[in-house]
Parts: sequence; C-alpha cells; structure tokens
Amino acid sequence: MKPSVSSSKSTSESSTSSSSSSVAPAEKLEVTSISGSTMNITLSNAVDPIKIVFTGDANSNVWVLARNTDMSTAGVTISNQNPSATASLTSGATQSTITLGKRTNLAITINGQAVDLSKYTTTIGPYNIYLTVTPATGTTSNATTATSTATTTNSSAQ
Repeated sequence: MKPSVSSSKSTSESSTSSSSSSVAPAEKLEVTSISGSTMNITLSNAVDPIKIVFTGDANSNVWVLARNTDMSTAGVTISNQNPSATASLTSGATQSTITLGKRTNLAITINGQAVDLSKYTTTIGPYNIYLTVTPATGTTSNATTATSTATTTNSSAQ
C-alpha cells in the first residue's frame, strides 16, 4: 500500500494605493486704493514670471515705464510704430512702480488680467501704479502610499 500524500497551497495578495494633491488658488489682481493719479494694485497667488503688457491703439502716443523689471530704465513709448511692450518683473520681486505719461489709448494687463485705467480720479498725469505681488504658496502634494502584502503558505504531508 502506498502512503498517502497531501498537499495544500494558499496564496493571498492585497494592494492599496492612494495619492492626493492640491493646487494653489488662482492669481487675483485687485485694486486696493486709488487717489488722484495714484493706484495701488495687489497681485495675489502670483507665479513667476510676472508679465506686464502695455498695448496701444491706433491713436496711442504714451510713454510707459515699469521699474524692477527687464524694461529699459528710460521707459518705452507706445505708438503706431511700437504698438505694445512687455516687461517681466525681476524673478522673486514683490513690488514694481509702473508710470504712465497718460492713460488714454492704452491697455495694461498683468499676468493676463486687465488693469482698469478708467478708475483714476484725475485726467492729469503722470500716473503711478504701485504693484505689490504676493507669491503663490506653491502646490502641495501628499506622499503616495502603497501597501502590498503577500502571504504564501505551503504545507505538505506524506
């Protein structure tokens, strides 16, 4: 008679994974105060690069200057021959003074958001815009967790 042989094998596996992240709030351009020919603006949740774009129309002849940027310290004249100019704020900078010879026939955007020049309470320039930049706190990402369990049982009886 042959001896009896018994064998069993058991395997179990489990795996879990999770991941989450959040993005900083959108940039917000806000006029905080206006007095005469002075406007204070805050750009919050800002992400470098900060771009200031000046755009004129067919009747433009406006001198502009953006300090603490890559723009020439002599400024730029927006006209038919030079209908737009872009200035990038120095990386990491949190302030800029933007000076305009006049406010008519000119549009300004800061990181794509329009500055409403009609809010000035005087028609006599020059005009100053004091820009304060609050950087975004960045994005946060929670670490990804992965758990894996494997169990193998072998038993054999003879």
